[in-house]
Amino acid sequence: MLVLSLLVSVSGCARDGEGSDAAPDDEVQRTSYGWEDVATVEVGQPERSEQNPSWQEPEDGEQIGAAFAAPNERPVALANPDVGVVLAGDRVELVGEASFDPEGEALTFLWSVVSGPIGDDHKLLGADTANATLFTQIPGVYEVELVVSDGEDASEPTLVSVVVGGWFTDATGTAGVPGGGLVRKDGIDYPDGYGTGLAWGDYNNDALPDLYLTRYGGDILYANNGDGTFSDVAQQSGLPGYSPSVSAAWADYDNDGWLDMYVVNADRANALYRSNGDGTFADTAAGSGLDATGSNKALWVDLFNGRSDLLVLGSGPGPAQLFINEPDTGFRDVTGDSGLSGVAGAGAIALLLDFDADGYQDVLTSFADGSLQLLRYDFPGREFQDVTSGSGLQALADINSAIVGDYDNDGDHDLFLSGDGAGTLWRNDGEGSFSDVTQTAGLSKSNIEAGPGPGIGAGFFDFDNDGALDLLLVNARNGQNGGHNRLLRNKGDGTFTDVTAVSGLGDMGDAKAVGFADYDYDGDLDFYVVNGDGPNRLYRNDLGNRNSWLRVRLQGISSNLLGIGARVEVATPDGRMTVAFPAGGPEFGGQSETQLVFGLGDADRANIRVIWPSGLVQDFWGAIPNELIRLREVAMEGW
Repeated sequence: MLVLSLLVSVSGCARDGEGSDAAPDDEVQRTSYGWEDVATVEVGQPERSEQNPSWQEPEDGEQIGAAFAAPNERPVALANPDVGVVLAGDRVELVGEASFDPEGEALTFLWSVVSGPIGDDHKLLGADTANATLFTQIPGVYEVELVVSDGEDASEPTLVSVVVGGWFTDATGTAGVPGGGLVRKDGIDYPDGYGTGLAWGDYNNDALPDLYLTRYGGDILYANNGDGTFSDVAQQSGLPGYSPSVSAAWADYDNDGWLDMYVVNADRANALYRSNGDGTFADTAAGSGLDATGSNKALWVDLFNGRSDLLVLGSGPGPAQLFINEPDTGFRDVTGDSGLSGVAGAGAIALLLDFDADGYQDVLTSFADGSLQLLRYDFPGREFQDVTSGSGLQALADINSAIVGDYDNDGDHDLFLSGDGAGTLWRNDGEGSFSDVTQTAGLSKSNIEAGPGPGIGAGFFDFDNDGALDLLLVNARNGQNGGHNRLLRNKGDGTFTDVTAVSGLGDMGDAKAVGFADYDYDGDLDFYVVNGDGPNRLYRNDLGNRNSWLRVRLQGISSNLLGIGARVEVATPDGRMTVAFPAGGPEFGGQSETQLVFGLGDADRANIRVIWPSGLVQDFWGAIPNELIRLREVAMEGW
């Protein structure tokens, strides 16, 4: 008779480098999460026989190896079903052990997956050995069974439940940021509210990103409590939250160390909320000349004198407006002298980028017919020049969003443009022109075809901190299933692969805005989606901080205090370089936090170069990963 002692342990290991569809690789380093002795095992007492004269009657409860005697029962193995939570794509190591009687019969192990999530896609290696490896591919619960036999007798099945989570978790409810409530718009009731935009920013200087929502029914300011939750502080902050508002952008326009905000309203004058330094705000738009009407977007930019200037785009036939921030006299309209007088404001997009890598921010806008206009900022002349004709960029019908990022890590800014029914990835060729690489990058039409509503919104972010920018699409179509989020992982070779099924993302809302921030301060980027016809979503990233990261916070002296418009380059010993700059406003309806998070992969150090809006270049060497790095600009004479 067989005496069994089973130990089932489960440990998660870093997912394969090629994502969820990669083949198992025994050379991938395994990382234990410390789940040990997770199984409680009980076996029965074997009967005495002439063939087993040495058997000694154990005392009640006496432990035999890792097993306990249970008189008058056949061998039974019971495992603790709660072995912990792993993430999709992890390797889960299953370890079985058994003691055998003095005759030493050979033991046979048999592992099997008896149930899994819908669409279950897994690999089970070593199923007939003591140690097996389960490769999980889809979030859900996997029930794994182990039976051990000596050829004559077999144990009862030992059942292990492996709970597999997605890479992202919907934390909207636990964080307390629904951003909803009954709203009536155009005669239709929206029970979850109707949002239009968002802006991440640290309004109270506690180093944590707070969240501002523009919406029908009144704006909301959520203060980050530092424990993964938020509190609605709109009323006590003094922000009236006029309804409806369209978009918002944080900046410290007076360089006093406290964030201010510009809010674009739909049917009344825009508002400039100046921070009082105590968590409250006062509207100073009328006195500053920024109480424009009929606008749809505003972007902060540092072009002239080390302060935050403002570019305002109109929703009507009027032109874009550029206001220079004068320290003594306030804002001054310089549209006519800036080369922007011929730029229509009715287009859906307005984007800041440094496409020629000269350290100054350029502007990409669109006209109502979808045609694009690329404006290069010429610092000596302090004006914008139209360079569209030589850029290679082509019109996109019904364009709805444009995002910028260095997806191929070659040091310059690339573009992704999206509209109703299509999206295109434009690679910066480094000589003032762009090439359409949508197909060669693996972005097939099925991945980027627009869903119902206004079309695709998008965002570049390095969700897994491997140093390569990934692509998030919101309100994208998947066959006939309607609009929902899709996550495309950058493979590091200039191509993308769809990892939506593994990610835990599946929001079907009609997205109006998306913005990124590390709200829980754990070293990876989370994001918030504003939906027009359903509840908003806050997605917490549970994967990215497995890789190293670096958080960079700028403090301008001759430049604006937040460093908006600064070019930040982070280089690692393997030769990879990542480029980013703090955002001065929304891309697809949402402003991401100005504090930057860089993924470093497995690098143990990094060098940083900052090209400030003032033109100053500073190098910082040997930054240690997984830390906040505060970089302060050296004052320049004459500023």
